[in-house]
Order: sequence, then C-alpha cells, then structure tokens
Amino acid sequence: MNKGLRKIYDEVGQATGLRINEQTDTLMGEAGGFHLKVDMTNNNYMVYASVRKNGQLPDKELLKSICKANKGMMSLGVQGNYVIATVRGMTTKKVIAYLINAIKALTEAFNMYGFEDVCESCGKPHTNLGSYCVSGSVSFLCDECYTQVTQSLQQSEVEMSNTKESVVAGVVGAFLGSVIGVITIIILGQLGYVAVISGLVMGVCTVKGYEMLGKKMSTKGIIICAIVMIIMTYFGEKLDWMITMMTEADFSLSEASFYFWDILEYADATSSFIADLALVYLFTAGGAVPTIMNVIKARKQAFTSYQIG
Repeated sequence: MNKGLRKIYDEVGQATGLRINEQTDTLMGEAGGFHLKVDMTNNNYMVYASVRKNGQLPDKELLKSICKANKGMMSLGVQGNYVIATVRGMTTKKVIAYLINAIKALTEAFNMYGFEDVCESCGKPHTNLGSYCVSGSVSFLCDECYTQVTQSLQQSEVEMSNTKESVVAGVVGAFLGSVIGVITIIILGQLGYVAVISGLVMGVCTVKGYEMLGKKMSTKGIIICAIVMIIMTYFGEKLDWMITMMTEADFSLSEASFYFWDILEYADATSSFIADLALVYLFTAGGAVPTIMNVIKARKQAFTSYQIG
C-alpha cells in the first residue's frame, strides 16, 4: 500500500472506526452498526455495504436521494448483493472528507430507513457476521455461507489443478492480444505520439489474451508473452514508420519493408527510430509487469480463504 492511500485510510479509519487490512489494501470493519469495506478502483474510492429491509435491497429512488444529498458522492447503486457508493479521487484532503461523509451518510440512512446488516452471500441478517479474506478480497459472511464458499473454493482448486495449460491456444491468444497493441501503436504514431497508452495496451492485451485462451498462466506462459510483446512491439513501431515512409516519400510497401534501414540511414533517422522503439518498449514493460504481477498474485490467492482477526 502506498503512503498516500495509507494516509487516507488512516484518517478515515480514525474517524469511522474502520481499520486497514494489509493483505487486501482495504479499509474494513463495522461503522454505525453495519459492516463496510472501502477500496480504490481506477482512482475512485468504493464503499461497499450489504443491507436489506424485509429481504429487499434499497430502491433506486432512495439511493438517488441519499447520493444527491451528499457532496463528493459520485454515484450510489446496487451491484449484486452490494450497495456501492463511489467517491471521486481528488486531493487527499477532499477524499478523506468525502469518504468520512459518505460512510456516515450511508450508515445513518440505513438506520433511519430500517435496513439491517446482512451476509453478503445469502442476504440474511445475522448478529455474528464474520470478516473473511476470500480469494484476495474482504467478505462479510455468516458461518454457513463461509463454509459453503470454502468448499466451493476447494472444489474449484481441484478442477483447476486438473486443467492443463494450452500453450498453443495461449500463444494464439497472446498474438491476438498483441495485434490490438500494434494497432494502438500505429494509430498513435500516425498522430505523432509515442504514448504510454500504446505500451499499456500491448502489455495488458498480450497477457490477458494468453490467459483467456491458454486457460492457465504458468512461468512458461509469462516467458511466451514477453517474447510476443518484444517481437510485436518492434513490428508495430516498424510498421508505423513504414506507413510514414509510404505517405511522406511515396515508397511502396515492399520498398519500405525491404529497404527500411537504408531509408532510415539516408534520412538520418535511425537514432530517432531506436529512441521511439526504446520508449515504446519501456511503456510496454510498464503495462506488462503490473499485469503479470497481478496474475501471479491472483493465482496464489484464487483458492484461499481465512478469517480476518
């Protein structure tokens, strides 16, 4: 957890009674009689609660009125068994204030309108909900549902262990994903940019492509993805420059391809091409490394469950 997020969680926790869970980078606990968790997604902060009144989730109009009355709350809606409030990421000071307000507003409204704290799986009220880490995420569950979840994870682990990694299909997936990255490199290159997004797209799509079609991501898969990214990033950057040669100097596709390095040398642009290529490689690594790390982390946590003290 970075220092900025820790500062936010520390101050919000002090004001609301929630606490930081280091394993999941989540702020969690009980506030105002309800189990809540807070995490950050795409620079927005999400507050999760599971509540019911007579077995029913809050209706849209009620949630709309709560959201409208609270500054800093972007949206408030229902997703599955969760009521989720979204707080926009701003300055640290504003995020802290808005999160505290959102948490207090939600719990006060839930109490005012007679909602109960419920198990996020079965949706039934329980006085002894437990706090658990399930597949790397915080969950508030009753004893029966936690037992069912644990058994389901054990069964899924057995099934996954019996699933063979399809390297050939994974290579196809990595290639198809990398094509999206190549297209992004070319489009942005023709607009005159060497942008972070092109490398991120290449890294993320290649890894996800392998994972989707290969069914599993092993060390072998990671190496294959790295090789595909190196080759396709070079191909994408070269193709971008070839298109420029064809449009700016009237070279044919075959000429731009066959005499590529000669044309660069003649135009005294070899160093520029290498610099652009190095930059795209850097951006690709920036997209691939976090994605691969997340895949490895998710793989380790996928079938784990334990109670949070």
